[in-house]
Amino acid sequence: MTALLVLLLCGAVVWSGLATAVFLKEEFAQEPGPADCVIVLGARVMPNGSLSTALLRRVEKALEVYEAGLAPAIIVCGAQGSDEPVDEATAMKEYLVSRGVPEEDVFADPDSRNTRENLANARAIMRENGMESAIVVTNAYHVARAKAIAGDLGIQALGASARMPRGLYIPWKMRIREALSWINYLVRYRK
Repeated sequence: MTALLVLLLCGAVVWSGLATAVFLKEEFAQEPGPADCVIVLGARVMPNGSLSTALLRRVEKALEVYEAGLAPAIIVCGAQGSDEPVDEATAMKEYLVSRGVPEEDVFADPDSRNTRENLANARAIMRENGMESAIVVTNAYHVARAKAIAGDLGIQALGASARMPRGLYIPWKMRIREALSWINYLVRYRK
């Protein structure tokens, strides 16, 4: 019984330490500089076809960066999940075009299912179009790892943070999930 209690206590300390590390690595209100393109990482499309709050915030941030003239193109990434009526990239592209972005300025990667695939497929699109640098748009807790992966793939990456949800539960749940993703990244790709 004592061993189980010690194990649970150690687990709680590790979890809180990882979540705190993610929090400390967040990039709040980062102002990106000029780049060849913006890369928007995917998030959920709702069953009715609308963008989830997280995805809408990412796309709005990308639109803000594009309209500020910091990048002449946007690459949207994300495949179709089992509960999504359309792939995330198509949903984002339709939204951006409806907001006035010329269709030829939006490139779509409808095949990627995770951050690494998002960035690898975006890198292929960048190479095809002579692009080297990118502003990666995602949530604040995710920017640091996304930039690290982008760097691994040869992308000169800046980051731009989409607005985070309010409250305690969802932001900390996402930070804990991101901490686990950092462990996976460090174990699998940073040997």
